[in-house]
Amino acid sequence: MADVENENNKNLDQNEKEKGGKKRNLTIVCLLLVCAYTSYNAVANLQSSVNTEKTVGLYSLILDSIASIFGALFLITPLMYFFGYKWIIAIVQIRVLAYTAANMYPKAVLLYSMAIICDIFCVSMWTAQNAYVTVLGIDENDHDNGNNKMHKYFGIVFSTFQTSKPSS
Repeated sequence: MADVENENNKNLDQNEKEKGGKKRNLTIVCLLLVCAYTSYNAVANLQSSVNTEKTVGLYSLILDSIASIFGALFLITPLMYFFGYKWIIAIVQIRVLAYTAANMYPKAVLLYSMAIICDIFCVSMWTAQNAYVTVLGIDENDHDNGNNKMHKYFGIVFSTFQTSKPSS
């Protein structure tokens, strides 16, 4: 009888550790989203007015949009399959930081290439982040009967994303 109680206690402890890990993962996703997109949005908003030499900033924004469309249409599924959710999120953080750093030395070749690479991966990041939060919410729902944590998690993620956008 004592063995059954010990086994039940171990299972409860394991469930508590898993819940803590899932909440930690959600917190990390939110913090990465805020850190990356605060700098990215600031650079994108100032791009056309700061980098006016040969309209490098404007063309960089145009390439940003074209790369987003191309990435959304053709590259999301292969990138998700090849890298996985967590690695796409990590790669995007590096690419966004590189794009922000490229604006310190605004030359056409550097800005254009970083804009294309950054936005191809940024589109994939939204898909990876949404899929990852969905998996976290579904796993959490398995532990809590009747509570839909997935909607709560998406509310948390998108409210933290809104903090990185400039106020209008």
